[in-house]
Amino acid sequence: MSVTNRKKMTLAAFALCVLGAATLSTRSAVAVGSGELRIRVNMVNAGVDTNAKGRAEFRDRSGEQKFKVQVQRLDAGTYDLLVGGVMRAQIVTDSKGRDEVEFKTNPEPGEDKLPLTFDPRGQLVEIKQGNTTFLSVAFPSAPPGGGGGTGTSIVIKTSLVNTGALPGAKGTAEYRSDGSRNRFKVEIEKVPFGDYGLRVDSNVVGTINVATNSGEVEFDTNVEPGHLPLTFDPRGKLVEVLQGSTVVLQIVFPN
Repeated sequence: MSVTNRKKMTLAAFALCVLGAATLSTRSAVAVGSGELRIRVNMVNAGVDTNAKGRAEFRDRSGEQKFKVQVQRLDAGTYDLLVGGVMRAQIVTDSKGRDEVEFKTNPEPGEDKLPLTFDPRGQLVEIKQGNTTFLSVAFPSAPPGGGGGTGTSIVIKTSLVNTGALPGAKGTAEYRSDGSRNRFKVEIEKVPFGDYGLRVDSNVVGTINVATNSGEVEFDTNVEPGHLPLTFDPRGKLVEVLQGSTVVLQIVFPN
């Protein structure tokens, strides 16, 4: 899409919905994870242009939000992008039927991005020409149960907080869901060799073996070799990495 076309769009002002932080009343001193939330969903073809495909993606990383819509194999032309019934931009496909438009909170000068002044979560996203719909999707609002259906994926990733017990230690925790499969992975690095316990909501759920300078443990609802069964939901829970009985890294995982 050309910058000129994008500048012609009038964007209505809506309050941003910032990802809420989980809290633990009995552990108020523990850092709450902000990290990154990513929701990606495939758009549904309405049958007018049967080859057309589209995808919409929302990201929230520590309060900076992005929303992107991509199309391919959509007949060359100009299309309206509507979110919640409001036109937000135009899609102008090339000879291969491709284009994308991206929105961002506080875009940098010179960036080919539009200001994100709305929240697409829970809204109907449509690619239209006049009254004709080519692609659409009810964009999910990250429901508590997982990814929200076929073609939808949710990723939440955050850094673990060092408690000071091992000053150089670092780690990340990541949750992924596509509606039918959920995964949770914790990685640690810059720690001495050995075994580290992983505790979630006061329960030890696994062990991270560090044989080089890093190690990880991964849980999966579809158990694969090297993965443990995912029998718990880490979202909103205290996640801790232990060296013996000492907490080395911790976070209240984002919900």
